[in-house]
Amino acid sequence: AARGVRITAVGVGLEYNEDLMEAIAEAGRGHYYYVRDAVGLDQVLAGEVAAAQATGSAAVELRLRPACAGIEIGEVFGYESRREGDTVIVPLADLAGGDSRRLVVGLRVPDRVAGLRGAVTAELRYRDAATGETRSARLALALEVTDDHHAAEDSVDVQAVAQVMKAQAAETMRRAARSYEKGDAAGAAALLRSSRDRMAKDGGRYGVPAAVMAPALDGMTSFAAEADAIQPGSDQSKAFLKQRKSDARSLSKGK
Repeated sequence: AARGVRITAVGVGLEYNEDLMEAIAEAGRGHYYYVRDAVGLDQVLAGEVAAAQATGSAAVELRLRPACAGIEIGEVFGYESRREGDTVIVPLADLAGGDSRRLVVGLRVPDRVAGLRGAVTAELRYRDAATGETRSARLALALEVTDDHHAAEDSVDVQAVAQVMKAQAAETMRRAARSYEKGDAAGAAALLRSSRDRMAKDGGRYGVPAAVMAPALDGMTSFAAEADAIQPGSDQSKAFLKQRKSDARSLSKGK
């Protein structure tokens, strides 16, 4: 990846370690795919070849730095990241023209701050695939903080809330998968249902349309039903776990 070679991982069938394959793809700035049998490989490979041909920006990384005292950048959900001093660096996969990425990043903000501006500086660095030149774009991100909860709910960015919900759902699905793999199917299902109910309530409070919430909520609902119905350790359980982990990755990437 450091030399500009992207690594995509494809898991075929049931007898492979999906956690390892996903980690390889993440470290290699590539994609991870689960296909039940070789019939699905054609579509995967065709998509990867098309993406390689359309690449406009390589060696892409997003650099986030606090722009004022007291701001701390926390977890980047769904993406590997590293720290250099107070700067958080997020490596990203290659981008084609028109591509977009949605990232959810946790911030710690000082108490009793209102109307905070210039909270974070975001810089996107990349190598132009056509010319080989290194380029960058910088943007100052503002943050509006208010003690009026009703005003905050009225002015919320619905798409941002939906993306947070996807990140939360992905993390819940990963936790549920770990519980299920240990044989605790009931605990996994209970975790998924309680998280789904809480997110549905939060989405309603912020006015997020049902269609926007559906990818996050439906995935947890289906996962819970499968955890109830399928015996841990069976071939059927291996297949559905691989699929649900793949779904969680897609949610965490904003897909």
